[in-house]
Amino acid sequence: MQTKHKQVISYYGLSFGLPLVLVLIGFAIMGLVPFGNHNLLFSDLGTQYMPFLAEFKRQVAHLNFSAYSFSLSLGGNLVPLAAYYLISPFNLLLLLGSNSQLPVMVSYVIALKICTMGVTMSYFLRTRTTTYHYAALIFFNGL
Repeated sequence: MQTKHKQVISYYGLSFGLPLVLVLIGFAIMGLVPFGNHNLLFSDLGTQYMPFLAEFKRQVAHLNFSAYSFSLSLGGNLVPLAAYYLISPFNLLLLLGSNSQLPVMVSYVIALKICTMGVTMSYFLRTRTTTYHYAALIFFNGL
């Protein structure tokens, strides 16, 4: 029974760790934080997501929630953006740091999401087979 427990831990540990290593290598190659001065804030991530998160953090800090904001060009409803951007519970981690640390924290949250995808895919594959196939870890991590 102890061997089966170790196999489960190693299988799910690898399914989390392998994507983490791949993401960190990718971040290092591209010079992204924490390995360089570049960040992932381009396109919608920099123009919509970051201002929304900063506004959301401000509203949470002051306990003053408003469904309407003038920070959206001429103004607009924040509820659709909140539903879209806050659907992941990992985004709540972004409330822990300051606004100046958001670009770095976004990189960590994206890496955490990718690693969690590896674990959930491993779990899904495990429910479809009777044994732990370590080759599947390589397949869905794109090696």
